[in-house]
Amino acid sequence: MLESKFQKQVKKVLEKQGAFIINIHGHGMQKPGLPDLLVIHPKWTGFLELKTEKNKCSEIQQAIACKIKVRGMPIYVLRNVEFGTEIYGCIYQYYLENFDGGAIAEILNLNLLLQVLIEEREDKTC
Repeated sequence: MLESKFQKQVKKVLEKQGAFIINIHGHGMQKPGLPDLLVIHPKWTGFLELKTEKNKCSEIQQAIACKIKVRGMPIYVLRNVEFGTEIYGCIYQYYLENFDGGAIAEILNLNLLLQVLIEEREDKTC
């Protein structure tokens, strides 16, 4: 799945759950290394960097994530992985990760993303 399609899905699900999304990714004035989305919700506010398959965060993304984390703002990587099946077509699984590539949670349905984010407590160290 293209990252742009993945981003639209994530935004749609979170907005239905009452989140306000600021799309940082995809415009000419974007500063390199900033995460894709700022999610503002009464129960969770933080940043999400969206990745597909095995794409990794760049060094500049990791450095900016560290600066954000030490200031007390949560920041995660949300990854989608496609599993193709002949009978059912494409099935996606989602993973919440830290910026070092460490898995935090598997999310079987994007509708559960906000709940997982609310429950998760991220380490503030870099």
